[in-house]
Amino acid sequence: MLGIKTALLNKIDELRQEDELKEVRIFPMGYICNHACPMCWRENLSPAIRQHLTKAALTTDLQLEDYIRLITTLPSTVKRMSLCGGGEPTLFKGIQTVMATIKKQGLYGHIITNGSTLTPQFIDLLVNIGWDSMHISINAATREAYKITNGVDHYDLVLGNIKNMQKYKGKRPLPELRFSFVIQKGNYEEIVPFAELAASMKASDIYYNPLIPYDLSLKIPSPFALDAKEKLLALKYLKEAEERMKKYSTRTNINYVLPIYQRHPNYNLDNPDQSYWATKYCDRVQQTMDIMSNGNVLPCGFGFELREDFDLKMSVKKGEITSFWNSAVYRQFRKRLRRGDFYPACKKYCTFFLASKMIPNKTVFTKRLYPHLYASA
Repeated sequence: MLGIKTALLNKIDELRQEDELKEVRIFPMGYICNHACPMCWRENLSPAIRQHLTKAALTTDLQLEDYIRLITTLPSTVKRMSLCGGGEPTLFKGIQTVMATIKKQGLYGHIITNGSTLTPQFIDLLVNIGWDSMHISINAATREAYKITNGVDHYDLVLGNIKNMQKYKGKRPLPELRFSFVIQKGNYEEIVPFAELAASMKASDIYYNPLIPYDLSLKIPSPFALDAKEKLLALKYLKEAEERMKKYSTRTNINYVLPIYQRHPNYNLDNPDQSYWATKYCDRVQQTMDIMSNGNVLPCGFGFELREDFDLKMSVKKGEITSFWNSAVYRQFRKRLRRGDFYPACKKYCTFFLASKMIPNKTVFTKRLYPHLYASA
């Protein structure tokens, strides 16, 4: 009897830990950007909206003191903080103070950047505070493709900044530099050369990210998404890049990307393949919270344009993260996606890498929590 009770308590503790907030992402950290990537939703905004967002960055959005308060009052369970795109986060006026505060709190720090603002002074700070990792969005192996996919000619600037970073780091391991490549019409033929470029510049990782084939701002299919023939070529190039990288220490996420092109059902169907989703659950929202630059809480980044499904009507300007995370409505949101009960928007917009986990089938205890998953068993 004691053994059963102990096992039950262990399972309860395991499930509790699975529901602990471990990562907070600022997503996006402002909308100001010095690039003009054609595939980015920002490029479809009207001048009036752009002006509004620029003004908000200086007025109603979270300011430096807001970020400092947020970082220094995080729940003890949070171990990682990420500063993400939507704009270029390093253009935020107090970004260096924000990053230094994250490290002073003993958190793992991650940032997504286009790499154009990495001045020697900035590099010195990043290395000396022990910043952990940087996703540098390059998206091309050559200058020609870079200009097409990024909308500016910062190719030499960015690669020069990376070389300066690697030189200044010397043998110090941090920050880890991860090269990012969003696969799209303008660059998919450079998948292999990009891998070689990243390896030659001693990147720790290469992240290939399939472009979401739906423009969330215009509500139409993206003109930059690969067609069926291009997907087959992308598959070929990814496999070749994976083979080439075996002789380097640079890691890739290719084994994670291949299934997206191989098995993911078509996007934007009114009636998605239910058999595909029946074996999945979303682990993305279980331990991560997204906070927009205006302070609003979003449990999923896709919720920016899908407020009808994801807006929990919470703001860090009006309360504490812990109270939000433990609220009944947020708990119910996580529970629903943990049991594989997806929202319509999930099936329409989410990509395989965000809904890639099999439904847990561990114990009878799990079945008690999610009985509908086993109703036909």
